[in-house]
Amino acid sequence: GYATRIDARGDEDFFVQSAAIAHRLNHTLPRSAILAMGDRAGVFGYELDRPVVSIEGIVNDADYLHALERGTVGRFLRRAGVDYYVRSINTAEEANTTPVADQGGTWAPPPSCGRRAEPLYGIGPKTWFGVCTGDVFFTTGRRDPETLTVWTYPSGSRRPGA
Repeated sequence: GYATRIDARGDEDFFVQSAAIAHRLNHTLPRSAILAMGDRAGVFGYELDRPVVSIEGIVNDADYLHALERGTVGRFLRRAGVDYYVRSINTAEEANTTPVADQGGTWAPPPSCGRRAEPLYGIGPKTWFGVCTGDVFFTTGRRDPETLTVWTYPSGSRRPGA
């Protein structure tokens, strides 16, 4: 059988936390929302009642892999109608990889902007997501062992006048 707890406190492993957050977002995201998520998208995507475009390169189709190789992932995601970018990572691991440009990108402390590489793991081609703290739709915060953040996509698209 399969069971999830929906009362996650944030100190559980990312499986439990992802399921709990997906349940919460089922009540707060627009019904028409489409999300893009890299690593750790399995449980989150299974529990979320919205489409999730996998951007880690394992379960998406050949069109996505070609876009990743050609550097046209932004165009691919626009055609897919993606509204939100999701990232789940072990907080300590991100702190260790953040300074390395080809691994994790840069953390965006308030009120700044940074970049996130996808897929996070592996040595193959990467795409970069610009993220700004003003575009955070939901986050568990960096105080937790596991961090899951949802940004509007593309960054800045929901700001007045953008």
